[in-house]
Amino acid sequence: MLTIMIVLFVILIVLVAIAFRMIREQIKDHRRLEVTYDGSLEYDKMNEKIKGTWLAVVIIIILMVGMCDSAKAGQPFRRSYQKSLDAHKDAIVERMMIKTPVVVRPFVSTKGHANRYSREIRGYMVTTPDTLYVYISLRLDLDEMHDVLQHEMVHVWQVDTGELRVLRNGWVFRGNFYPIDTPYAELPHEKEAFMLESNRIFRKESIHG
Repeated sequence: MLTIMIVLFVILIVLVAIAFRMIREQIKDHRRLEVTYDGSLEYDKMNEKIKGTWLAVVIIIILMVGMCDSAKAGQPFRRSYQKSLDAHKDAIVERMMIKTPVVVRPFVSTKGHANRYSREIRGYMVTTPDTLYVYISLRLDLDEMHDVLQHEMVHVWQVDTGELRVLRNGWVFRGNFYPIDTPYAELPHEKEAFMLESNRIFRKESIHG
């Protein structure tokens, strides 16, 4: 990403230099051109070139800002963060006797991006036949990541015990089906997750306790 940003920055400088040079040329031409059809036509062509150049400059600036924002979002997830989250996850797995392998991974969420419940996505769980994946947003600080991990590990435990099944069109929790459009606040497995996430068993503060 850093290499791409450097290349974009160089292109940006070149385009700005070209734009200013074209403006100087336009001013010189405007001073010496007579107001004729041909002169006006050349002047209009130069104007269009300048507009196109400045448009390219604006687009590159927007791209660079977006890349800087993404880089900033991904920066906090250092190796020490992964180690801390893995230790937290492993402690919960041992305490809750979770048999299914669990993997914690980061993901870059677009700022302000929300799911169907109009909530910013902080974390989610993905189930596969042999592994459960917990994804945590890189936009969070380490303490917030641990909070999200605690919540998602409740879902991991629910799936591991067979109480929760994740389907394409909804969820089955303790034998009851809840369609995909069920309001978030009415999902019983989410209610349980919010209730249990603060339990000492799931808290990172008790890892070494």
